Amino acid sequence: MAIKHGAIADPTGITLTGCLVHELRTREEDFAHEAFDSDGTFEDGKSIRTRTTKSMSGEALSTLSLPTVGSGAATSASPHIDSAEEVQKNEGASDFSVEAHHYSSGQGDYS
Repeated sequence: MAIKHGAIADPTGITLTGCLVHELRTREEDFAHEAFDSDGTFEDGKSIRTRTTKSMSGEALSTLSLPTVGSGAATSASPHIDSAEEVQKNEGASDFSVEAHHYSSGQGDYS
């Protein structure tokens, strides 16, 4: 688990060590199939799945350890790690960012 700075902790299934998490963003996207009649009027749709993306960033310490890019099963318990970045700055300071995603079931039919 990351060294905490405030109330932000690592998201479930993502292990960060040697860092202070300053920001956690969660974005949900709905993937749907929609049908239209021959006049182009909307008829109905079906929400097939939801993609949840977690983006976290903060201050990296000298003991920073980020998860391996490409690891994870894209489930809520084991998000797929899309990217990991460390930024070196002057006077020994550095930042980090990690982005991961997972899928869940959609909301079903709508009209």
